[in-house]
Amino acid sequence: MGQKHEIFWEQWTTNHPNKTQLIREARLYLQRLSFEKQSAPEQEVEAELANVWTSINQTTKPKGNTRKKEAAFFSFRVMRIAASILFLIVAVGLGWQLFSSPYQVYATHFGETKTITLPDQSEVILQANSTLKVLKKWEDNLPRIAELTGEAFFSVRRKPGPNPVKFVVQTKQFEVEVLGTQFNVLDRLDHKRVVLVEGKVRLKSENEPALNLAPNEMAIYSSQSQSFEKTQVQASDFTAWTESKLILNQTPLSEIGRILTDNYGLEIRFSEQIDQTQTRTSVGAIPVSSQADLIKYIEASYEVNIQQEGNIIQIRK
Repeated sequence: MGQKHEIFWEQWTTNHPNKTQLIREARLYLQRLSFEKQSAPEQEVEAELANVWTSINQTTKPKGNTRKKEAAFFSFRVMRIAASILFLIVAVGLGWQLFSSPYQVYATHFGETKTITLPDQSEVILQANSTLKVLKKWEDNLPRIAELTGEAFFSVRRKPGPNPVKFVVQTKQFEVEVLGTQFNVLDRLDHKRVVLVEGKVRLKSENEPALNLAPNEMAIYSSQSQSFEKTQVQASDFTAWTESKLILNQTPLSEIGRILTDNYGLEIRFSEQIDQTQTRTSVGAIPVSSQADLIKYIEASYEVNIQQEGNIIQIRK
């Protein structure tokens, strides 16, 4: 929104403080969509807002000898007009962006995963609380680019021909470049890593030389040093989530806490008696189809007591 739009809504929320949360939620929802910025002609928007503001002022002008019931009626009418304006702006903005943006944005809620087929028929399994942004149409001779926030498993189709087209997964701090392969990318606030299942990928960041990964190798990215550290792993341990399963392989309790926070939106609180570095190894894969299943398994495996109050998880001895 332009500066005049901001002033309009600041004035409106000042006069109607009980609707401030509604405005905030609507704006946050629009920002989460992460569409390419598109807008209607500025003159049209300014003219419409001026007309609406004039109508509201005319409606709310005090009149002599106005009774309390009439004042209440006008106040209610103003509220309805304001609510209609908000709905109209959100609806028109969404419609304009959806139909005019060249991008498609996929998003998942807490506790939800989604399987996506991309324009080149590559498949992506999007982890909970994640977003993926791609062009709606990919040109045959240009790199295929997917922007990821969160976590996703990619099964990339290799494009035939003498000059194969690259597939690139971009995060805020690094990118993964492939031709045809299967790999998992995690891009959370404090945890960033790439695990290769099959094929070959190349990792790039601003301050590091390119790093190649082979199957069953993992690269962990450090935001502090802005570098990768490569280790050998069992790739299936890090992709079991795509089948709603969990595999523990010397997995610390702190990592389980991260999963609960990142994928289910929970706040984890460990008591002082809890050793967050303690690890466990499971025998095979454990079915974990819900938050409740995961909590029950953590209690049994790590021998802890877990109590949940709303969005807060207390982990004690």
